[in-house]
Amino acid sequence: MVSPGSKAHHEEPARGGHEPTGVTLEWELALDSSDLRSHAWFHGRLGRMEAEELLSSDGDFLVRESASQPGEFVLSCRWNGNNVHFMVNKVRIKPDTIYETEQFVLEDEPYETIPHLITSYVGVERAVSAATGARIRRPVNRTAAIGGGQTPAPAGGRLSWRRSLTGRSGRRADSAEQLSSSGAPRLCSSGSLPRLSAAPLYQKPGRLLADQRSPPPKPDRFEGREYAEIPDIPEQPAPAAVGSGSGSGSDSGHGSGDSAADRAAGNRPPAAPAPALAPVELSPASAFDVGAFETILLPLTHNAPLDRTALRGVIMELLETEPAQLAATLTAWDLRLLHGDGRDRGLGVTCGIELLTLPQGQQLRMDVLERSEWFSAFVIASVVSLEDDDQRVRTINRWIEVAIETKTALGNLYGFANVVQALCSSQVQRLYTSWHQVRQRFTSSAVQFDAQLAPWVRRAAHTADEAPNTCIPHVAPLAALLEEPLAAEQPVSEQLDAALHLLSEGRRMATECDTYRRNARAALAARPAAGDGDGGPRDDLFRTEFHLRLLAGSKAATAADQQRRREELLPRVHKVLAVLAEQRDPSPT
Repeated sequence: MVSPGSKAHHEEPARGGHEPTGVTLEWELALDSSDLRSHAWFHGRLGRMEAEELLSSDGDFLVRESASQPGEFVLSCRWNGNNVHFMVNKVRIKPDTIYETEQFVLEDEPYETIPHLITSYVGVERAVSAATGARIRRPVNRTAAIGGGQTPAPAGGRLSWRRSLTGRSGRRADSAEQLSSSGAPRLCSSGSLPRLSAAPLYQKPGRLLADQRSPPPKPDRFEGREYAEIPDIPEQPAPAAVGSGSGSGSDSGHGSGDSAADRAAGNRPPAAPAPALAPVELSPASAFDVGAFETILLPLTHNAPLDRTALRGVIMELLETEPAQLAATLTAWDLRLLHGDGRDRGLGVTCGIELLTLPQGQQLRMDVLERSEWFSAFVIASVVSLEDDDQRVRTINRWIEVAIETKTALGNLYGFANVVQALCSSQVQRLYTSWHQVRQRFTSSAVQFDAQLAPWVRRAAHTADEAPNTCIPHVAPLAALLEEPLAAEQPVSEQLDAALHLLSEGRRMATECDTYRRNARAALAARPAAGDGDGGPRDDLFRTEFHLRLLAGSKAATAADQQRRREELLPRVHKVLAVLAEQRDPSPT
């Protein structure tokens, strides 16, 4: 059952035994992300031996509910040829009050939910345990539904999972006491479960841990930098009339300071100059310079739209490069656009994300939309331009793998959404035969795309759903709201609700810029294969200038300004891609 207040509502399949297992599994994976069943790496109640049979390679992992201790959760993984199991400890926050909640911790930092905990370790490949050095890299996804009785359901046949699995409210009635006599979080194990270090937990600012008995001071309502703040300038005293004041020349009569006569004569010491604000850059140039762009994938002087030689090079680079490297290069170029060069733009801001809701950020918003639209068109072209069925199927699967890496490991929601929107486009979705083969040959990727990736993008503009390792938030809907007219066919009330949500999200994003920067450094530091601007083929593959020249042709791309490229060239490109898609699968059934 989806937690109360969730934007996504799903009807639970009937429990009468008539629904196929695949239907129930698909329903579970489509649940809200706060429900543990929506994550394929959660296997429900599972014994140690059954879990070990599923782990085959170093880095494989899954999360299960302990069969011997119901209500407790165990992270099982394989490392250095051995199967290891870590109990996920629960920390009670504000115990015995109406505000009591639980957080989950291994041996480092506590998290509000188990999905957040898992994402933080997978994203930067941190060691789960300092003693074992074990790292979790690849989830072992379940192939059967959990709801068939593995976990007890309350009366009425509905599962209320938010309280029992995510730890967002309350605690399980059958859970053991969570705190030891010393007040430290319980670090326990059963059997051969390795014990984790009892070192003090790292504490984020403003986060209350179990060993605190009183809440911290209430923070300011809005944290972070203040924008365009003019420094206070001390007010200078007005000149006094000649002869007024004391004869000693000071207010105190002790001969120190300037006399009224001196002030009147202009002998006053010069005041310190007020610090000047940097000039505001009102009309910056676009981040994309198509005319100066050069790449070995395209002819130096002129290329036609959808150049065949360039497309072959694109497909070769995509299929021969690991998805993690492709995702890292994509994220590196997205970071250049949205995090900027650290230069003060005259408003007290240095990060591009801070500019998105300001009037001076119009050019950045246009660049964000242009990159999003042309990159999605590039993904579509890489699929529908292929005549070979096998290559087309492998390319679709490769883009799904890139999307998973971009979102889960790197926290780049902007790039992730661009890839998924392309795969959900009408041109790609009409390839029924290709998608059927993808689901047969790459079942795990296809199920994850249908049940998690595509639903996340559909609801992302209406809900705030960011993982702790996010380095680029989903900024395209906010940019579109501020730069594009409202849709006439949508009710005004719905558009106003969406607009208020997006503006609130924009303000929140601006206050989180420092966190996004830290996450970006941590994510890319662990992946040195990210693009470094050396002009190599993989580096050029994710540049907007390359997408423009490949899809529209060098002549049209360099001759048209940014507005004309979006209004005239892009619709023309999509019409061509629709024709190619129809040729690949002319009679869908």
